[in-house]
Amino acid sequence: MTALTHDTPASTRAGTRLASGLGLAVVSASSFGLSGSLARGLMDAGWSSAAAVVVRILLAAAVLAPIALL
Repeated sequence: MTALTHDTPASTRAGTRLASGLGLAVVSASSFGLSGSLARGLMDAGWSSAAAVVVRILLAAAVLAPIALL
């Protein structure tokens, strides 16, 4: 019986996964940190808090829609 394996060494794949995970963590932390200042700017411009929440939800949906379609 023949074992099917990947051509790349396991250490290379682990490094790629680690870099991807750290990149996603940085993007997540920065978007969380910026969400308050984005909402504050909208509310200072005269938007209601509900409208600011709707905009944040729509932006998140627009970002996640292509990923969900895959």
